[in-house]
Amino acid sequence: MAPREYWDEYGCRCNAYAPAAVFAAYERWGFLYPAKKRRLASLWGSVEATWRAAMTRSDLMAVATCGDLAGARAATGMRVRSGQGYVGQHWAAADAPSGTLALTLAVLAGASARPFVSGFQLSYRPGNRMPARVFGGAVRAAGPHGAERLNTLHALPRQGRRARELDVARWAAQDRGVVAAFCRNEAGVVWTAVNELDTADVEWRDSDRLWAEVGLRYRRSVWVARWRGEIRGLAVVHRGPVGLNFSLLENRVELLLARDVGREARAAVAGALLEAATEAADPKLLNRLPVVCAATDEPALAALGAPAFRRYVGAMWAGPAGVRALWESVHRRFGRVLQRLDRQESGS
Repeated sequence: MAPREYWDEYGCRCNAYAPAAVFAAYERWGFLYPAKKRRLASLWGSVEATWRAAMTRSDLMAVATCGDLAGARAATGMRVRSGQGYVGQHWAAADAPSGTLALTLAVLAGASARPFVSGFQLSYRPGNRMPARVFGGAVRAAGPHGAERLNTLHALPRQGRRARELDVARWAAQDRGVVAAFCRNEAGVVWTAVNELDTADVEWRDSDRLWAEVGLRYRRSVWVARWRGEIRGLAVVHRGPVGLNFSLLENRVELLLARDVGREARAAVAGALLEAATEAADPKLLNRLPVVCAATDEPALAALGAPAFRRYVGAMWAGPAGVRALWESVHRRFGRVLQRLDRQESGS
């Protein structure tokens, strides 16, 4: 049974506009700016096809809108299925603070209503004070179910440094326990749970079947680097529908390196993992695959010729308790503000 949604309660609509109308609004508001549109030009047909298919199932991709996208006041934001959890992204608006708050609450309310959800995650620029206050506060309110991490975004290096002494192999069922323990030790319990690296379905086969019902695929592979039998790092290679995220993060490679690996060895581990990643990733996207890692691992990617071009804070809430705490925190902070803004905007 599909979880309850709350669009009507917050005066929002879900997947009510064709992708072209949403894209046009993003361009008018400056969210889809010319340079970003140019970077996606060769893929734009695939991006539009992805959105058309994904928006036929709101449990896969929910594009929430408040107001008329063609009007002077409107807001939109998205919730995308990621394994058994969700990613929130692409919040944008035109003079509609109450609409932004309303759709944020509606998106989170629906996610928190699922009987089981692995988590909810979103990202924001470190210098953006508003989301830092709102979502940083929600992380703290979630206690052991919430976490934040400063990440860096890199282009895929043209060539990794092959390290013969490293053994890199694809995750197998017998690796489940040791890989989960490695992830918890290196990145924390919340990161591990939200990214579903402690489950039997690490490669997202179950959720991939849901995407296949609308003619799309969203799966991943996990590659583990070992030295003398000990895990030194892993790479999570995502292969999702092109353009769910305008930065192509649905096709990212996420690196996690052991903290006790030395500086030079870190580059070797990263290089070996990325070499495996290039073989597992979508070959059509190799010249634009984003690589994500913790900011502390930025030097390892820079040593491979891929300096960071963006930093962002990844905020995460694990499990039903974490997602519920996120919604409650945002609702407490903004419930009354939303009512006041509604009165002001209706009277203007």
